[in-house]
Amino acid sequence: MRAVHERLILWGVYGVVNAWFVFKYFPAEPLVSLFGAGLYLLALSGILVFFHHPLVTTWAPLRSKRLFMVILITGVVFSAILLTLFQPEWTTVNRARAVDEWWSRLLDGTFPWGGVEKPSGFPGLFILAGLFYAIGEVGWMQVFAVGLFGLLIGRLGCANCFARTRTLLLFLAAPATAYEVLVRSDLLFNLVLLVLYGWWVGRRLETWEPPGWRRVLLWGGVGGVLLSTRAIALFLLIPLVFWSLRIHLTRGTAFGVTLVTTFLATWLPFWVWGGETFWKAGPFAVQGGYLPAVALVLLGVLNIFIGSRVQTVRGLMGSISVLLFIAVTSRLVMRLVTIGWEEAVYGNGFDFAYYAMALPPALLALTLFASPDSHDTNGHVSHQDGNGNEHNNHAPDRGERSDSSAGDRDDLRELFTRGGAHSHEKGEGGILR
Repeated sequence: MRAVHERLILWGVYGVVNAWFVFKYFPAEPLVSLFGAGLYLLALSGILVFFHHPLVTTWAPLRSKRLFMVILITGVVFSAILLTLFQPEWTTVNRARAVDEWWSRLLDGTFPWGGVEKPSGFPGLFILAGLFYAIGEVGWMQVFAVGLFGLLIGRLGCANCFARTRTLLLFLAAPATAYEVLVRSDLLFNLVLLVLYGWWVGRRLETWEPPGWRRVLLWGGVGGVLLSTRAIALFLLIPLVFWSLRIHLTRGTAFGVTLVTTFLATWLPFWVWGGETFWKAGPFAVQGGYLPAVALVLLGVLNIFIGSRVQTVRGLMGSISVLLFIAVTSRLVMRLVTIGWEEAVYGNGFDFAYYAMALPPALLALTLFASPDSHDTNGHVSHQDGNGNEHNNHAPDRGERSDSSAGDRDDLRELFTRGGAHSHEKGEGGILR
């Protein structure tokens, strides 16, 4: 029953986020937009009931991997068409222009922050966007993100393969996804990379075996670059570091130290270069003003709590999605109090696009609910065979863990190949498990 409640919460996050997008960006009078958002929620409820009906979930054609790939390719092509049809000057969203300006100033030998577009990201974000800047259209980041998230969902090993198709359809049909592609934002790209990283690291931590040294250093290096995109990456990275500390203190510490060292290495050269301008117009100044210090400390404590309790990738992603939703809503409430409803909701006083960040982890967690394996709260693994019978085995405790350094060389290969050692996600119990 608890698992049902958790899924309802995550479906609620998905529905409310997209209803906000319909309400905010539907080109109509406020009352018409409100009606449109309500109609969207009603239609979504009916679609979810349909998608969960046994006749739908067990119909063989809908469980086909070939159908999944057809839908994914169609979605990527449609996203590319949307991108090319919608002109950048039609929107006031400046994230793509900020990337262009950052690279233009850097290549001209000018300090990249402090320009007209006021780029808010850390260097890692612009480094990752460099390829798309080089090909002349930063907006292709979002089309790439759509395809990458689809491939991740298709990679999951799950008992109910229709869950993957359902997730893909709802991701492609989400108003938030369409908005991110249309306005050439980089939030979806940023969160999909974080979710992919969280799944990559978390599926290894689920085994409760100490990771090898090379794996730890690789995790830390990649995580440091991702932290150097937006501070919001801490919502994922803090729980992962604390989860690893529970498994092996020394290697978990090395993971965290490598991550922080890599992060520092990405922006310290710019601090030396820009000095005061970096602090006044750079990412710390811009991102540090989103929430008050008290709220940031509270969110940090909650992230540490998640890291101290989480046991599965599913629990990690579900918790992060809810926490992101709460953080963005807290910012909205602040803006409502300071500037009022009219400016915050109907004007440009609040960026609703940040709500889109909660979608990728929520949809990944919902897909993982279809996993054939699960942990109960006592650490026993429950597995259903093909006849639906449950078999229980005890998960390895701390005394049974073994070093797996020999498997480090396969770490990247397993990321994009089927049949990895840990392709089935585990987890029952609470949302943190």
